[in-house]
Amino acid sequence: MQVFKVFLKVMKKNIRSMMIYVVIFLALSITYTMMDDGNKTFDDYALKVCVFDEDGTEESKALEDFVFSRHERTEVKNDHDSITDALYYGAISGTDCVFVINKGYADKLSAGDTDDLFTFYTMHGSYFEALLETQLNAYVRSVTAFTSSGFELDEAISRTAEAVSAQTEVVMTERDNGDPEFSKSFSVFFIYMAYILMAVMINTLCPVLMAMERRDVRYRTNCSSLSSLSISVQIFAGCAAVVLALWLVFMLTGVFLQGGMYHGKAWLAVLNSLVFTVVCTALALLFASFDLSLNMINLFAQVISLGLSFISGVFVQQSLLGEGVLSVARFFPTYWYVKANNCLSGMDTVQSVSGAMGCIGIEAAYAAALLLITLLVRRVRYSGASVKTEVKKAAAPTQA
Repeated sequence: MQVFKVFLKVMKKNIRSMMIYVVIFLALSITYTMMDDGNKTFDDYALKVCVFDEDGTEESKALEDFVFSRHERTEVKNDHDSITDALYYGAISGTDCVFVINKGYADKLSAGDTDDLFTFYTMHGSYFEALLETQLNAYVRSVTAFTSSGFELDEAISRTAEAVSAQTEVVMTERDNGDPEFSKSFSVFFIYMAYILMAVMINTLCPVLMAMERRDVRYRTNCSSLSSLSISVQIFAGCAAVVLALWLVFMLTGVFLQGGMYHGKAWLAVLNSLVFTVVCTALALLFASFDLSLNMINLFAQVISLGLSFISGVFVQQSLLGEGVLSVARFFPTYWYVKANNCLSGMDTVQSVSGAMGCIGIEAAYAAALLLITLLVRRVRYSGASVKTEVKKAAAPTQA
């Protein structure tokens, strides 16, 4: 098992890139699962606002009351430098927005003129002004609507205050989370695994395999007592050990996220991930069989993993993708991996175990085809290396 041990030693030196991918993926998965508590709630955001009332009328006071019923009041000196400093150091001063009720506000409002009622001061690019301006525009539109209907301005303001203070309570009584054995929220963990498995296998295995299969190393190996079959078997065994360890880490993480051992359809999702892991490994072995640079390998890893994830339903649900995109995606194993998960979780139009098993079977066919192509390429490429080695042996001078 000399080649197997050497493979693990080389892998140990290249494990950093794999750990970066794995740690980021696990952190995001755990964060997503903890955030997805099954209930969607909304809390209105309160800004820290300073208001300067230059109109000084009852109407402007009513507007101030409306603003501070939704936001927090802050105090800032009414000069340019103080306002600029307060907004620039907003995290320290506690001021998000400063706005001025311009003089003549009440008269313009009574006349139905809504132009130049306010002046806003915020940091450039901040959404605070847009949020506050939207609320103020709604308030002004409501007042003008009442005055246009024949109400006096003070009564219009009173009715507007009642209208904008109305609250609607929304309670989510039921949420369709798919099959309880393999919920939609939990299936997202397996779906995103398609991207990380593809990226990790190509970025991690290929450099190690290329180091093991360098021409000079291969020539020396051919001169040893080990047969070509034994060398290939030990290299494949090394790949299997690394891949299996990585897959087990993901599966144990799934147990943690699930809150217990897998059961029912979740075991089919585990099988689906195992078959897809073999597909990704076979693809990495195929790339490593060619004489490619590490930069090319990294490029292929990013293009293939990201590209297939986008068109196959990893980052965007398959139900939201166009038929043309899905027609192309059906030629790749990632599509069938995601579709199998959707069949199990209820996110697909056809929710059935038989449909998922059919998708897994297609993935297995991809894995077998990639492995056969890899063996063929390796045999053609390395048989040439063996011939050259024999030629060198024959050309070497013999001692009398």
